[in-house]
Amino acid sequence: MRDFLSLIGHELRNPLTSLKGQIQLVQRQVLRHEAAQDAVPGTMEEMLRRLRSPALQLERFISDLVEAAQLQRGQFRLAMRPCDLAQVVREVVEAQRPAWAERVLDLQVPEGEEVVVCSDAERVGQVVTNYLTNAFKYSQPDNPVTVTLGVETHLARLAVRD
Repeated sequence: MRDFLSLIGHELRNPLTSLKGQIQLVQRQVLRHEAAQDAVPGTMEEMLRRLRSPALQLERFISDLVEAAQLQRGQFRLAMRPCDLAQVVREVVEAQRPAWAERVLDLQVPEGEEVVVCSDAERVGQVVTNYLTNAFKYSQPDNPVTVTLGVETHLARLAVRD
């Protein structure tokens, strides 16, 4: 099973790299049109929008497989260090907005205030991404999704609600 997970993770990275390269090519074409003050063809913008979401999903899936293999081998390590949880949450929410552009996503975090916690920021970002993805997938399309971060005494409380 460990070898299988490692092999699958490796094999899936190749098409993902190709997909991401195609996205970059289209992005460059869009920038050229914008720099020349030409109208960006709607087909390019639509194509980019359609490519981004599956590329991000595939990348997340591959990372999950690689991490599962690392767990199986006892090689998975957390990189614990102080990080601003508010910034991590903001970045994840902003990264997810394009994939769920037709949905209402409300972010409630302390403005201008850091929420410093000792954690693995990348793993926390994965957890928030998974919660958001599940909230969007399994709730009604007209239901808003709300991400809330608050501080209670010396504890940070993060919630994703659909």
